[in-house]
Amino acid sequence: MFWSERDANFVVCKVGPGHYRCQFFYSPREQFGTGREVYDDLQQCVTVLLQVQADHERQAAMGASRPAR
Repeated sequence: MFWSERDANFVVCKVGPGHYRCQFFYSPREQFGTGREVYDDLQQCVTVLLQVQADHERQAAMGASRPAR
């Protein structure tokens, strides 16, 4: 499964019976996972993926709003 939203791309792959992997990326150089290699529940896989991406986006926005020293 693949989709794009808000400049991010999301991928969820079935890697075996009831086993899933996921990642999100912005470009070939900016690829991120969830820190977990395989999920056995598709809903948990997608939920964690979206949470990690939202956290990443929030941290990037906070870093961009900080004044340079």
